[in-house]
Amino acid sequence: MNPVPWVSVAAQARVDFFFLLPESLLVLFALLTLLLDFILRDSQKMWNAFPALSGLALSGGALAMFGFSSQTTSAFGNSIQAGPFFTYFGLLALLLAALVILLATEPNLSPDDRSAERYALILLATAGTMLLACGNDLVVLFVAFETVSLSVYALACTGDADKNSRQSTLRFVLGGAFSTALVAYGFSILYGLGGSTNLTAIAARLAEISQLSTSQNFLIGLALAAAGGGILLRVAGVPLHSRTLDIGDRAPAPVAGFISMAPKLACLALLLRLLFAVFWQERYDWAILSAAAGIVAMAIGTIAWLWQTNVKRLLAYSAVAQGGYVLLAIAASVNRDGFFNPSGLESAGYYLFAFVVFQAGAFALVMILQRRKSPETQEEDLDSLRGILGAHPMAGAALVVVLLSCVGVPPTAGFVAKWEVIRVLFANQHGALAWLAVAFAIPPIYPSYRIVHAMCGRGEAPDRIGVSDAQVVALAAMVILTLLLGVFPAPFQHFASRSLAALALR
Repeated sequence: MNPVPWVSVAAQARVDFFFLLPESLLVLFALLTLLLDFILRDSQKMWNAFPALSGLALSGGALAMFGFSSQTTSAFGNSIQAGPFFTYFGLLALLLAALVILLATEPNLSPDDRSAERYALILLATAGTMLLACGNDLVVLFVAFETVSLSVYALACTGDADKNSRQSTLRFVLGGAFSTALVAYGFSILYGLGGSTNLTAIAARLAEISQLSTSQNFLIGLALAAAGGGILLRVAGVPLHSRTLDIGDRAPAPVAGFISMAPKLACLALLLRLLFAVFWQERYDWAILSAAAGIVAMAIGTIAWLWQTNVKRLLAYSAVAQGGYVLLAIAASVNRDGFFNPSGLESAGYYLFAFVVFQAGAFALVMILQRRKSPETQEEDLDSLRGILGAHPMAGAALVVVLLSCVGVPPTAGFVAKWEVIRVLFANQHGALAWLAVAFAIPPIYPSYRIVHAMCGRGEAPDRIGVSDAQVVALAAMVILTLLLGVFPAPFQHFASRSLAALALR
């Protein structure tokens, strides 16, 4: 066997590295943000957001270089696959990170709250999410999964350093470690069955042995239950949702919003890649697993949503319920007769887009509340909202629009997203799941009415709320996107359909 010339290897590595350029730029600018923090004085800490946003912009430009065609290209020995699925999840991850960083640029924050560590961790978590969307190897996927997990754990530690906060963070980390252990166990079974870490090779091997041995079919089911169950613990949140909520109570609103949304986005990218690349033969089984997790998430998130008076916890429970709708949409991609229907993935992709926009906007509401501290009420209690709509009509109207989208009121993105999930469930022979989705869509109207009623009520005239230019840009973008997704959903639905369906039909 003739050795491969090192010149050819170097040339191929340069070509392959192009497919990791978006993630590499995020890591590079995360390090640059940390270095810049050592140079800046406390009064200049606001500039920490500039290199973070620059990294997101350059990464987005590198991602756009791949284009939006339906072609999927492999690199690094087929361990990386860049295509429409990668582009779609990469754009969602970059959009979420950009909105969170823009919202975090408050004019009156302390130097500690402007620390570069938060921005750097957001960039690293975003890079991990993008790597999960293009990874085609168990090792690559696990490293990316842990990159997101460790970044979120570290973000959770940047809140108040009191005893309760440390205990909440420890419980959060231990709960996440249990999820990671399940995923690692599932991956080890897949490696043992497939004899390779490459997903394409594993899928080919599983297709062969599923026809030969009942015992090995059991192992395939065990791998699906372990890996899928570990991922669904993060997506649905249940029963680990209380740990995330405890962290969110003590974290700044942008960080709490990122913690509640970023792991869901990353885990859904990993879940979809595993289901359609490896467990395609067991699609009826994983459809049942996804539907069960979705029902539990919707039930607990919606019921707990009804009784909350703390606005930040209310929005966190809303995120739990929203994840349930995405899981139902994934389950709807498989008919009851076992045939694949791409409309389920289309609705799941569109719901994810809408979820990122309106949930980030909803957490902007909490940021405004945090500036209106009252000795009689908790700073995030519903009563602290009184008078805000009359005093600040433009900001109040924008928040009402985003909040109505969380509930699913037309003509917002949330309404179209929920309608599409319910329509696809009916069309794909899942009538019982569709009626459950309808039933769980009605109760959130009550807590949302309480918030809007409080905002419209009379109260102490609040001081003028300081909002940075970056926050104005973020809020305007979220409101415009929320309305565009609701009034003109067709282009976004087409983009989601072509991007996610390409994963299953490649």
